[in-house]
Amino acid sequence: FTGRLVAAYLRRSAPSGLRWALAGRDAARLEAVATEIEAQPGLAAGVGAAPVSVLGGCDADEASAARIAGETRAVLSTAGPFSKYSDALVGACAAGGVSYVDINGEIPWVARVIERHDEAARASGALIVPNCGFDSVPSD
Repeated sequence: FTGRLVAAYLRRSAPSGLRWALAGRDAARLEAVATEIEAQPGLAAGVGAAPVSVLGGCDADEASAARIAGETRAVLSTAGPFSKYSDALVGACAAGGVSYVDINGEIPWVARVIERHDEAARASGALIVPNCGFDSVPSD
């Protein structure tokens, strides 16, 4: 749900020339999102950018994470549970100097991310920003 909203926003409002991709576990669902946002009305001239590629089959394993991190400068992750699907991705980003942002609210996982990946992120210059956005408001 949130990923679709972000993709629609980028398609509609990103600076022209921005190169971005949709990545996720299910290529068919990603292709459907790409088709859906391509048909959006109201695109202004010189504003908005379609995704340049769709990367399906991105699982929680290290090979998938390395593939994604190796093709970008920044990752925005909107699909959880993050403790299940994003650990390898954060590690690959931290090691490769790729910035990572997500919308998780999984505080214990964030503590583990800091323990595991802070040193590598500092060394590579990667910015790791968990809890940014939708689910980042502290609970009761």
